Amino acid sequence: MKLTIAAVPVAASVLAPASALAECAWVLWARKFTDGGELYVKAAYPSIAECDNALDTEAEVYRSLKMNLVGPADHQLNAVPRPTGSPINYRVGLICLPDSVDPRGPKGR
Repeated sequence: MKLTIAAVPVAASVLAPASALAECAWVLWARKFTDGGELYVKAAYPSIAECDNALDTEAEVYRSLKMNLVGPADHQLNAVPRPTGSPINYRVGLICLPDSVDPRGPKGR
């Protein structure tokens, strides 16, 4: 019986209309791939459009630091240092997710 109860919220979130997702807040998550690459919240926005605009701004910053970019596309951006010329020597990943999604996984009890 517990399995059935636990499956209901998951099914409801998967079947939620796109308009419901558009109404939630959006979080810009970041990860520097050094020392374990812990995910952290960079900022939060009231809409996906504003979060995507922040990704565009981040892309310009990393482009000015002479990093190779993958994205921004599909609400995410990855920046990789070029072999020469970049003052940053680590990879960076950014992604916009609804505030109801925590990419770090479930919290311990």
